[in-house]
Amino acid sequence: MPIDGTQRSIDAAEFIAENFNPNDVEVISVSVREDYYAFAMTQTNPQRIIDETMPIFEPVENILKGFKLTKKVLIGRKAGEEIVLFAKENNIDTIVMTKSSKRGIKNFIGSVAAYVVSHSVCTVYSIPENNNAA
Repeated sequence: MPIDGTQRSIDAAEFIAENFNPNDVEVISVSVREDYYAFAMTQTNPQRIIDETMPIFEPVENILKGFKLTKKVLIGRKAGEEIVLFAKENNIDTIVMTKSSKRGIKNFIGSVAAYVVSHSVCTVYSIPENNNAA
């Protein structure tokens, strides 16, 4: 379950809580930091980036109490590529993510969601954004 800190990405956690049994699934929540070039140029300590990003998972932890939850920060160039690669490398069988509500054909489901749906080798749930999400 990729999250980016927006309410719409947190909606994916709510979908999981409402539709899956905590005894039947393990949830891995990932947040992608697209700091690849900045990281390479400044040689920033990757642990610092991970530590700065970890608070993003707090709402997910609250929603998914009772679920086995692993939190992972990925540092890379493009979020969609990192999500698909992580899923392949870790034998993930399902990705749950929220699509963007941006208008226009180009942004119909969001560029990251579109990439993941197009390139993933596993099932992808693309959850509609909650109308109250910011």
